[in-house]
Amino acid sequence: MVSELVPNGLKSNTTTTPASTLDLHRLAVLESIGDPDFVRELLQDFMRNFELTLVALQDCMRDKNTESVALLCHSTRSSAANVGASCLAAACVRLEDQATKFPLDSIAHQALVDEICAHAPALRVAVAVYRPHQV
Repeated sequence: MVSELVPNGLKSNTTTTPASTLDLHRLAVLESIGDPDFVRELLQDFMRNFELTLVALQDCMRDKNTESVALLCHSTRSSAANVGASCLAAACVRLEDQATKFPLDSIAHQALVDEICAHAPALRVAVAVYRPHQV
């Protein structure tokens, strides 16, 4: 688990809550083309991958690997959008954009990484408590 990657200052200051983390209407659309078990598995897979991405993102930032940071953000943005985690997707868009324009030694880049990491606690809860047909 990468909860230790979430900066302490962001844990208490973030406004992301489990209720606002996932778009239940988006998940209902996914249920309509699959089934509830499919959506639950999709969310669990997303969360497992997101946990791994957080670790990789921190490593890439430490190594100043711009290309990998942008690629991780692009991938996470897409998967977050697919499961209705639009706030996370938007944060990934911002970091991907900044990583392709400016050197990774910027404090602004780390702030965006911290923002992405700050979504993890609420996403963990939202995925754990998700029940089909909540719309």
